[in-house]
Order: sequence, then structure tokens, then C-alpha cells
Amino acid sequence: MGPLRAHRGEDRTDTFDQVEIHTRIPQAVDEVIAFLTKHAYQAASLVEVRRRDVYSIPVEAIREVAINALVYASYAERGTPIRISFFDDRIEVESPGGLVSGMTVESMQRVSRLRNPSLVQNYAHHLAPLVDANLLEMTVPDKPRSTAQRYRLTDVRRALLTEAGAPS
Repeated sequence: MGPLRAHRGEDRTDTFDQVEIHTRIPQAVDEVIAFLTKHAYQAASLVEVRRRDVYSIPVEAIREVAINALVYASYAERGTPIRISFFDDRIEVESPGGLVSGMTVESMQRVSRLRNPSLVQNYAHHLAPLVDANLLEMTVPDKPRSTAQRYRLTDVRRALLTEAGAPS
């Protein structure tokens, strides 16, 4: 996997937390999520009967970052780690390898092409909550286990990203 770093501000000048993750992918996903949620934590809501943690970034988005960083990485390039940096205003993922053959930046906004399909099958259960929350949709909804299955952002998710100031 590689280093995870948390920075104060919007650049890399003040790193206040760092961990190195060198473990199997399922544990790495959990460790990435734990690190990012630790730094995205803002407050606890005590209005309800139970405590509810409030984060600067939705936990679903953090989970998506962690899984995508590991699933879409090119493992053909040994010694090139995945790097994830948490800033006050964003999360950056530096992943080895270029775009998957046949993909362009424009096509990535409409459809996903998998670099490591066997890894995705193992993590499909992480996508279900995003589909249920209407943030992702299947391109082949009648055949969820199809090898042609892809996921794309829903209009709801695109609106949330636009609202958050993400480039369209």
C-alpha cells in the first residue's frame, strides 16, 4: 500500500500524522478508512438518543476512496506505493500506473473500466451501500454479477459533487 499522511492546511508543508500500511488488501482498506475518518471527524451530535459522529467528508465517500485506491492501482509496478494524503479541503490519492487501456479522463466521468476485476468481485459488498443510497448505479442492473457490470455515478451523486465544488 504505502504512506497515509494528514496535513494541516491545503499543502504539504505541515504533516502532523503519518502511517505506513503494508498488509493484505482487506486489512489495508480498513486501515485507510480508520485513518481518514479519524482526520475527517468534526463533532458528535447528541440531539438524538444515541451519539452520532459528524464528519467533514461523508463516510461513504471515504470508503469509496479507500476501495478505489486499492482496486484501481496497477500492481505491475513493484516498489511504487499508493499514497493517500488528507488535507483540510480534500483527499488526494496518488496511484501507480496510468489510465486503463482505452479509458480517457472524459470517459471516466460516465463509466468505469476495471484494472483488477478479481479484486472488485471481493469488494462488491462495499458498493451495495452506495447503490442503495442512490450514489452509484449499475450499468447492467438486471445482472449484478455480470462480467460486463460497471458502475457509474448517479445524478444525485453528481449533484452532491457539484455542490461540494468538485470539478465536473
